[in-house]
Amino acid sequence: MALAWVAPTYNGGSAITDYMVEYSTNGWTWSTFNDGTSTAASATVTGLTNGTSYTFRVSATNAVGTGDPSGTTTATPYTTPGQPTGLSAEAGNTYVRLTWTAPTSDGGSAVTDWDPQYSTDGVNWTQFADGEKLAPTAVVTDLTNGTAYTFRVKAVNAAGGGTPSTSEAATPANPTLTTVDSGGNVGTYSSIAIGNDGNPVISYWDNVNGDLKVAACSNPTCTSATLTSVHTGSSGTGAHSSITIGNDGNPIVSYLNATTAALMVAACSNPACSSSVLRTLDTVGADETSIMIGADGNPVISYHAGSGTYDLKVAACLDPTCSSATTTVLDSEGQVGQKSAIALTDNNLPVVSYYDESNKDLKLASCLNATCTEAVLTVVDSARLLGNGGHGIAIGSDGRAVISYNDGTSQALKVAIVAGP
Repeated sequence: MALAWVAPTYNGGSAITDYMVEYSTNGWTWSTFNDGTSTAASATVTGLTNGTSYTFRVSATNAVGTGDPSGTTTATPYTTPGQPTGLSAEAGNTYVRLTWTAPTSDGGSAVTDWDPQYSTDGVNWTQFADGEKLAPTAVVTDLTNGTAYTFRVKAVNAAGGGTPSTSEAATPANPTLTTVDSGGNVGTYSSIAIGNDGNPVISYWDNVNGDLKVAACSNPTCTSATLTSVHTGSSGTGAHSSITIGNDGNPIVSYLNATTAALMVAACSNPACSSSVLRTLDTVGADETSIMIGADGNPVISYHAGSGTYDLKVAACLDPTCSSATTTVLDSEGQVGQKSAIALTDNNLPVVSYYDESNKDLKLASCLNATCTEAVLTVVDSARLLGNGGHGIAIGSDGRAVISYNDGTSQALKVAIVAGP
């Protein structure tokens, strides 16, 4: 710790021969810093503990002795932070996502930023400018696909950047594009989930044969897949499908049966869905379905009852394979329920986002119980055309609903953050 002071105006009639520097951590027990004999009005006190607050004072010495001490000053010594650990690098399309663990020592001064760096040769490093951030994560963008990069990160505090982490390599790459099914006009109204084996499972509509089909990928990149016609019907059967994975590891699919205009569920008997049980849940008319697994392990489906009623409805299955269900009209004010999406909140209650065609509103139904027989309805965004692509909903880490959607009026992508009822 560097100290400086002004010599006393009166030396007591004898020249000053030394200064005694003292420090304390409690203000009453003092230690003398042994820096030899010096008449310089400054000293650098060493041997202190970074991050500990010290109080300092100094006294002048002449031939008679040591005079009264100066007033005190308080300061905390610090140095650069320690080395971050656990760096991981996950490559994407022209980007790499980095995560790491903060160093065990901040050097006595709080970490205020991180300096992620990357290199193509391990010698010359480029610092990625992402602004000041406290979270131990960064997404390094504008990288070149196919180029191997090495990454490291430094912690930064008031003293500057500390020792860099050990390095981690990653290579960003173009998306892998694979044709899974080319048997005619197939693949519309598709929905995807990740199976317990880590491989994708896809439900989709075969427009040529009027079938609901499922593609069970054989690997995470789906370079091969088992294709199954789950429900063979008339044109339109299998449209508006939504797929999820049950607690038993088997897919379950909600969809439209065009022949009967019914809401149906296909409960797969195995992870590849090579066999399944088909259930009819609502014969009033249904399209634009969205399915999830509730806290009790039973599927819950939101859908648009589009056969003359135009309502938002929810079907809460009473068992994991949906052999029966409780159906509830949540909103019937005008033409509502289009493009619904369902998610499960942190308090294990369903929440449904949907479109109100009559008023051009994006709305949210926050269910008050697990089967969603009651809900609080709120308008999220009003007097807006909703783009044809619909929208998506997820629950953020803070428990609030996060809705992405296309504002057809301004032709913009928007995100709405909505708290519970």
